[in-house]
Amino acid sequence: MKTKKLIAGAALSALAVFTLSSCSSTNHNTTTPYGSLYSSLSSTVASANNGEFTLDLKTYYNSLRKNGNTLVTQNIQKAFYHNEYDALTLVLDHETYNELTSDEKELVNNAYLLKKDDNSEPLFTLTEETNYKLKDGTLATRTMYEQLREELLQALNKSIASSILSKTTCEAINDLTDDEFDDAIAKYVDTVKLIGIDVTEQEIKTNLTTDVTASSYYLDDSSDIPCFSLALVKKLTNEIEDDLVTKAADLSAKKALYKIADEEYITDDENSTKKKNTNYIYKDSNIESKYDSTYKTYGSYKFLVIQFNSRREADLAISAVTGGNGISSDPEEALEQYVDLYKKYYSYKTDSTFSVDEFKASTEQPFYYQVNEYDDELDDVSSSVKSLIKDDLEDGDYLTEARNLSNKYVLAYRYETIYDYHEADGDQLEWGSTEMTEEIQAELTKKIKKDLVDSNASSYRATNFNNLLDDANDNDDLKIYDPYFEYSFKQTYSDYYDYISDSVSNTDSNIFTLEIDGETISYTVEDFYKDTALKYQDTIITNYFELEYAYQYYDEFVDESYISDDLHDDNADSLSDAIKNFNKNKNSSYPSWLGEETYLLLAYGYTNYDDVLKYYYDAKKALTVYNSMVVFTEWQNSTANEDGTYSISESASEAGSILDNILNTGNANYSDIFTINIDHILINIDDDGDGSPDDPDEFLEEKDDEFVTKFENAVVELAKALYNEAVYINENYDIATYKEVFFY
Repeated sequence: MKTKKLIAGAALSALAVFTLSSCSSTNHNTTTPYGSLYSSLSSTVASANNGEFTLDLKTYYNSLRKNGNTLVTQNIQKAFYHNEYDALTLVLDHETYNELTSDEKELVNNAYLLKKDDNSEPLFTLTEETNYKLKDGTLATRTMYEQLREELLQALNKSIASSILSKTTCEAINDLTDDEFDDAIAKYVDTVKLIGIDVTEQEIKTNLTTDVTASSYYLDDSSDIPCFSLALVKKLTNEIEDDLVTKAADLSAKKALYKIADEEYITDDENSTKKKNTNYIYKDSNIESKYDSTYKTYGSYKFLVIQFNSRREADLAISAVTGGNGISSDPEEALEQYVDLYKKYYSYKTDSTFSVDEFKASTEQPFYYQVNEYDDELDDVSSSVKSLIKDDLEDGDYLTEARNLSNKYVLAYRYETIYDYHEADGDQLEWGSTEMTEEIQAELTKKIKKDLVDSNASSYRATNFNNLLDDANDNDDLKIYDPYFEYSFKQTYSDYYDYISDSVSNTDSNIFTLEIDGETISYTVEDFYKDTALKYQDTIITNYFELEYAYQYYDEFVDESYISDDLHDDNADSLSDAIKNFNKNKNSSYPSWLGEETYLLLAYGYTNYDDVLKYYYDAKKALTVYNSMVVFTEWQNSTANEDGTYSISESASEAGSILDNILNTGNANYSDIFTINIDHILINIDDDGDGSPDDPDEFLEEKDDEFVTKFENAVVELAKALYNEAVYINENYDIATYKEVFFY
């Protein structure tokens, strides 16, 4: 058995002293910050093959650097948005605004409220009350704080449900079979354990509610979003850190956007020139358009809709009710006909004595629908019918013939509408009309401005971050000490971030620092190591020992069929030339100030010449050939132990073929290992390992009968497994690729 072990608790004590190399007149840190890891860089992190192969801490840590760029960028963003991020965590922890301390209230207010400056009145306050409607039709109130908290909780629940079950509604979750439900949770638990989240399957099941009316914190019980207990949501927020950082970015973007939303031109303070403001969202035309599309249509709609499955069915029904004369041109007579048709086809909803007068007096669905800022009952009808009622028909209008809407034949009669904002005669109130009082217009303007900021925040998010970054760059507030991450960050934000121009200090302990709001936020080497080790260790260690193991076969594979004899020498010469060009600053992609170690990591994934030649070139090629000739089974069942050590469990036999191994080790727990759903199976045979499918007939014609039979039987068995999986989950399509196996 091949084993590997993660050495936990290696000494991380001494600090390294680094020197700065200069490039022109600019000082850059060209040396990797290792922090307290420095004194242990030669220690063994993992070993395999009874100690024959070892992975040292330096190689392991640099592999973490290679994988961790997204995480570093996320932490830089989180540092910029730290006030908003902290406000979100406070809102998560406190059900009501009054539970917050004075300092906490100030932090939350500064994060959420839209104000021009500290002395201006906000568009809303967190203590003001808003209405929402319960399923029984009654109105209830909640504070703006409670509404915003609910929106946050629902968003996090939706994200967690998507991560665990790939479903975001209670209805979709309840449609899962027991096996689908259990398997999805089991896979999730195994996945998040690798990134340090210790949660059990039972813990998830007992803390998940798909009946949201039973939720202890959903204030609006009309939601169809699954509800996890608050404790579980907070426990799993590490796994959805992206969501919190993004929401913090949105809060910051909203505040910044609001301050320029009513400016048609923005002045460049440096040269006093004005340019058109592309984020001038508070112009009169936008406010009027938003009123027309949303608030103007608020009110109660009364209408009658009848749906048929075919035009023939509709024509026969109309003929039967009207005596073959068709729908009347007289509105009152037509309404009588509509009511008769409704009684005939919807008898389960009403009794035979249902009358026109009862329809006219109705104040609840299915004839009466309210649309307002806290509820839209028209969402209960199909979108095509909703459009017909709101956009095509006026009060008193009706269809005389059934219309095809989304493959249903529909008759619709819009009887009357009572608008929330209306003129004396009941018609919709036009924006800016003499009947729209200053009080109504002021009230609507505040609501519309908030709507416009909310809807434009996500598109302004990147611009806002670039502006924050630009300001920080002007003041030299952001310092990225690791050259790998500084260069990578520069590539994304080249217009807003320059390299560090002042002498750099403290390079041994920090990945980056940010001076903001009068304090310095640091992301240390140890923070980065902790965040990335659990997240990437499985992939890094496995891939490293795959290369080490396959490298044993390199000499055996050096022949004309796979690798030319001079390939190694060609690679060595090519690498030497690349390093020389880099050091002479002749590399068009990487400046020489990066230092050779960082350049090699960026370009090849390893930090020195020997490792690049061995792993990037020779071992990688050997592994490619090895995988086409030998089944690599050592690491397929790797697990992290509870004590932090790392070990391998071998369950597959090297003596079997690749088809046997897939079937014997895969099918036993097929639904736990694979999520494959296909309409048909395409089998590619790549016998020579060149990456291109071979001709199936040519592949089999040289094989004996025993091999052909074994091959075909194995394919049939795998097809059965694929089919069994396919009938449960219809999401993914995959191509199965097989290669003949030789063993040495």
